[in-house]
Amino acid sequence: MIRQLGRWLLLGCVLWGLSACSGWGGPPQQAIAAAVTRQAQLTQQQLWQSLGSTGAAPPPPLKGDRIPPRRTRRMSLAGRPVYAVEGSYRFSIQYPSHRSSQSQIPFSVWLQPSPDGEQWQWLRSQPQPTPDEQPHWQRETLPMTP
Repeated sequence: MIRQLGRWLLLGCVLWGLSACSGWGGPPQQAIAAAVTRQAQLTQQQLWQSLGSTGAAPPPPLKGDRIPPRRTRRMSLAGRPVYAVEGSYRFSIQYPSHRSSQSQIPFSVWLQPSPDGEQWQWLRSQPQPTPDEQPHWQRETLPMTP
């Protein structure tokens, strides 16, 4: 009886520990996926522009999937909670003649809930004019479907 109670206590402690690591109360998967996809699209757009393809056709559609967070850290920014989420994802690009994909692309995104908790914002740091300045954050509200 005591041995069985000990097993249940051990199981409870393990599950409690895992729940703390999984980021319960953190950003939902939908917000993480939207931020990672948006980040990949902006990177694709910057690369497309650097190749001088701005006047040509738009870049091929990019789709991210398999975006499990590996690590979620809760912090504070201006007195409000913010979550640093890291992991890896797979993306695919649909070209006119074929489809290309790549796996295990690392990502790191910062997400902040709105004060009412209904929406999530993706935070991107902006380049600082001088190293002494505080980071400036650009916020983008993520599309969330109910």
